[in-house]
Amino acid sequence: IFGNVAASLNATVDHTRTVADRGLATLSLQLPVGSPFSPFAQPVTVSRAFDDIGPLTQVVDTTNLHLGSTLNGDKGRWRWSVTGSVDRADSDTVTQAGLDAAAFQARLLAGDATANPFAPLSLGRLPDNVGRSRSATAGLDALASGPVFALPAGDANTSIRIGASTSDFSSRSTRGGVASAPGDVARDIGNMQINLDLPVASRGADVLAGIGNLSLNANLAADHLSDFGTLWTIGYGLNWSPVDAVRVIASVT
Repeated sequence: IFGNVAASLNATVDHTRTVADRGLATLSLQLPVGSPFSPFAQPVTVSRAFDDIGPLTQVVDTTNLHLGSTLNGDKGRWRWSVTGSVDRADSDTVTQAGLDAAAFQARLLAGDATANPFAPLSLGRLPDNVGRSRSATAGLDALASGPVFALPAGDANTSIRIGASTSDFSSRSTRGGVASAPGDVARDIGNMQINLDLPVASRGADVLAGIGNLSLNANLAADHLSDFGTLWTIGYGLNWSPVDAVRVIASVT
């Protein structure tokens, strides 16, 4: 597109649903002393499993969306590229919690002669446990590289990168019918980086050929993070090849 500019675009949508059986609904009923349904001289626990309502289930729905694009082009001896992406992930989990026996348990403790813990029971369902999370990220990066000026041993080359990104994550949950405090975190990042390579000696250009090929490099980067501040990175080094078969690289950051 646009003459010598190449572009790519990609988009994906993934949806997954997982349904899991988590066993039968169970209850532990406390049977007090003196209950007409207990021959024991001390409180006991009656454990019941209910197969008439089927197994409890957990359903997880996950959806992932991605959109990405890249532009590449030339301007003279310079090459440039711009890359962007947007991602979103949604997850919803619904877990069945079982049967609500609070009212029936109160009848047992009150000595209700009609509350038979061994008979078929008609109980209501507890509210489902629900968990939801949402995450979103977006980023844009631009990179340009090429020669800036000529030296006797060759061209001095630089690359300049500028970028920005944002991310957000939120979560909500309800357990036993009670909603928990929501969670939300976010971060924005802006960054830049510049690299410079300076050729000092070159056998091919016959500049200080006695020491082989030697170039120096330096780089500077800054990352600004929201709610934190700016991080600076400074580095420098050299790349030396005294003979074709040997290369020495040294760097400091």
